[in-house]
Amino acid sequence: MTTRRTAGKLPERMGVSRVRAEPESTGGTSPHQESIVNEAHARDNVARERARIEALLTGLDGDIRAAGSLRGQQTGELEEGASGLEAESVDVALAANLRAELAAVGRAEERIADGSYGRSAQSGLSIPDERLEVEPLAERTVEEQRLHEAASLR
Repeated sequence: MTTRRTAGKLPERMGVSRVRAEPESTGGTSPHQESIVNEAHARDNVARERARIEALLTGLDGDIRAAGSLRGQQTGELEEGASGLEAESVDVALAANLRAELAAVGRAEERIADGSYGRSAQSGLSIPDERLEVEPLAERTVEEQRLHEAASLR
């Protein structure tokens, strides 16, 4: 089945607009190629995510360096040192997660540049506007993400 674009767009929501696809007997494109994203809005959302993540990462890196410096000076009880190591371990894990998110920002920026932002990197299906507004770095539809996360737990 092929599709054609209708003259009217779906209502623009949150800066992202989509063009409606309807069946047509000749020519057209598949619905997952119909996504039209407001590039400026997408860039702003992704840039805000980059700034948020970089700020958190800067703070955590400072905390990790300070904890390491203080640990070298610590002369207190063994339990105090252990709790400090636990806190540092949590900070290191959080920093690793933030670095992974920063890599996702880079991928989102690449998708904006190549015009594929707003479509699933896995299937090419449109990612709903509401999902992109809440999760600007989304690379999959909600269902695809759910399946991806379930598979990674196995």
